[in-house]
Amino acid sequence: MIKRLPLIPSILFSLLILLASSCNKEKDFIYFQTTAKHPASTDSVVTNYVPILKKNDLLTIVVAVNSQDPEASKPFNLNNSGGGPSTYLIDEDGNIEFPVLGTIKLAGLTKSEAVGLLTERIKNYIKNPIVNLRISNFKVTVMGDVARPGQVPVPNEKITLIEALGSAGDLVITGNRKRVLVISENQGIRKETWIDLTGRDIFSSPAYYLNQNDVVYVQMNKIKIKQTSDVVRYTGLVISIASFGIGLFNFLNK
Repeated sequence: MIKRLPLIPSILFSLLILLASSCNKEKDFIYFQTTAKHPASTDSVVTNYVPILKKNDLLTIVVAVNSQDPEASKPFNLNNSGGGPSTYLIDEDGNIEFPVLGTIKLAGLTKSEAVGLLTERIKNYIKNPIVNLRISNFKVTVMGDVARPGQVPVPNEKITLIEALGSAGDLVITGNRKRVLVISENQGIRKETWIDLTGRDIFSSPAYYLNQNDVVYVQMNKIKIKQTSDVVRYTGLVISIASFGIGLFNFLNK
C-alpha cells in the first residue's frame, strides 16, 4: 500500500511562508536604519550622476538654428519633412550615422559631451546651431521577489534604485532586503553590486543611481528558498507516482 504524501494547499502554503517570515527579526524588514556610524543627519547622497551613452542606445536628436533662417537646420534632421524628431541607434562600434556629418562616435561620452561634439561639427555648416539630444530607450529591469517584476521606462534619464523598486511595487514580504543585486554593463564589462536596503550605505553607493539597461534582482530570503525547494521536490515526486499509477491502471485494464 502506497503511503499518502501530505500535500500542502496553495493557500496554506502562502500562510506558512508569511508566518515563517514574521518570525524574522524586525531589523530585517526596516529600510535605511540609522546607526552610530551612519546617523541620518550626516548621510551623503551621490548627486553627480550623469548618464553615459552606450551602444544600443536609441537617441532622439533634433537640430535647430538660432538665426533668421530656420530652413538652414533641415539637412541635419532626418525627418526634415515634419514627420517628427530624428532617431539614431548607437551601433556595436559605438557610432551613429548623422546627416551631412557622416559617422560619429558617441559611445562613452556624456550627453553634454555628445551635444558639444555635434554642435562643434555642425558649426562648420551653419551659425549658432542648437542641438537637443535625449536617450529615448532609457529603461531598467527589476526582477525577483518584487510585486511587479518587469521593465521600468525612464523618460527623464535619471532613476534611483529606490525609485525603480517603488515602480515595481516594492519588495514582497519574502524578499531579502539585505541581498539586492544591481547588474550594470558598459563597454562589454559587467559590474555586479550587492546592496543592503536595511542600511544607509545605499545613499553613497555608486549603484544608487541606475544606468540605462541596468538589471535589479531581489533575492528570496532563506525561508522562501527552502519552502520553494520543498514544493518543487514534492511536486516532482507526486507527478512521478501519478504517472506510475496511471500506467499501472492502464496495464491492468487491458
